Amino acid sequence: IAAAKAEAEATRQAARAEAARVRANAEAERITAAKAQTARLEAAQKSVNLSASSPAESLAARAEAARATESARREEARAEAARKTAQAEAARTEAARAETARRKAQTELASARELNTTRSATPSANTAKTNPAVVPLPKIELLAKSESISPAPPRPVAPATSRPQLQPAPAGAGTVAGRYALQENANTLRDYYRSQNIRVAIEQISVNGRAIYQVRIWR
Repeated sequence: IAAAKAEAEATRQAARAEAARVRANAEAERITAAKAQTARLEAAQKSVNLSASSPAESLAARAEAARATESARREEARAEAARKTAQAEAARTEAARAETARRKAQTELASARELNTTRSATPSANTAKTNPAVVPLPKIELLAKSESISPAPPRPVAPATSRPQLQPAPAGAGTVAGRYALQENANTLRDYYRSQNIRVAIEQISVNGRAIYQVRIWR
């Protein structure tokens, strides 16, 4: 768009320059006509001087011819000054218009570049808003190292009298989040999921004759 506007401005400047050239040619024709008139008057003055019959008539004719010649020369001088003024004014106007067009084109180009930069930066900002950073889960400190145990078919085990009764949960439902040999570790994981408003329960199972505490969640 900036290039098209600059081209249109250049076309208008060319048209103005052509009009100034036409005006200068007209002034030059006027100067030529004034010079021809001066030459004719000088020739007439000479012919009058040659054909004058009396000194008085000759003097009057010379005075008239001198006045006409002086008037023609003044007209020629005015025409020449007008031509030079017109040329200088046209040159100044064209230079000012060209400078204005150049600055306008530079401003529009800078605005276009800034707009392109803004558009290029906008998708990155939108991506950042659409894909927020994943907040890592808090690290759960366990009292003992968890064991990876291949569970055997569960066998009912009578709960110890010294330990609280665990919350029953439907078998096969939800997702097992972890298995621990210590109930404190299972309680820690259960409390974490409860803080996240996730349904959670602890199941006590027996693996190879050992009591294992299994944490099950429902999302």
